[in-house]
Amino acid sequence: MAELLRLLEDLGFDDVRITECFDCFANTHVATEVSPKVRPHGANVSARRGR
Repeated sequence: MAELLRLLEDLGFDDVRITECFDCFANTHVATEVSPKVRPHGANVSARRGR
């Protein structure tokens, strides 16, 4: 997640923060089919564009 925040800052966004993280495949058949090493998750991000 830190890499995503740095990328957004490098693109000129300010006040970049993750507002929520979640397991987007929880309680689905996909969760059992994907390797536990991958651990896909979703995130909501808040940022504003600097001037």
